[in-house]
Amino acid sequence: MKTKNAAGRIVETTICGVNYKPFSGARKYEYVSKVTSLANALKKCGLRDGMTLSFHHQLRNGDFVVNQTLEVVKELGVKHIRLAQTALFNVHTPVIDFIEEGVVDRIEGSINGPVGDYVSKNPLISPVVLRSHGGRWAAVKTGELHPDIAVIAASAADERGNATGVIGENAFGPISYSQVDALYADHVIVVTDNIVDYPCPYQEIQERYVDYVAHVD
Repeated sequence: MKTKNAAGRIVETTICGVNYKPFSGARKYEYVSKVTSLANALKKCGLRDGMTLSFHHQLRNGDFVVNQTLEVVKELGVKHIRLAQTALFNVHTPVIDFIEEGVVDRIEGSINGPVGDYVSKNPLISPVVLRSHGGRWAAVKTGELHPDIAVIAASAADERGNATGVIGENAFGPISYSQVDALYADHVIVVTDNIVDYPCPYQEIQERYVDYVAHVD
């Protein structure tokens, strides 16, 4: 099918069986904000029993995103989650409770502190797989480890999903370890306490890969 675009040119709208939108003119496209709550984002991503949730570790012992996300998962009645984080630290001690409650029963990634000690003495239903940061990246890229939902903490993000870790009150550096998750996960949620004007000036995570932006306190 052919139609005229905003430049006055006749163009095909279907090429090789794929439908395309003709150019409508500069600033003519509307967009819908992706900002929502963490619970709503997880529900819209189809959260269900047995899924794999991935996280990066770059907030280190100041990270509350893993605990907060698992608390929401628990409230939604979902269980048997596989954690695919780059690392866990002392701050993630509540993960032990989530394991004992059946919310989490598989872990793949680096594990430090109390959680590491716990899983060493209390085997999970599936073997815990220890992965280096680069090893986890490679496993995601090759498909050996596939995240259903990537939950990516950011110190700043705009409402379309462009996100960074280098600006904002809680800046922690470039979001490097979750770029592979953004590329290969089925769904991507950016979690931030700092919504900035579009476009976010730094974009380690780009909007085209992001489904939702969860605004948290």
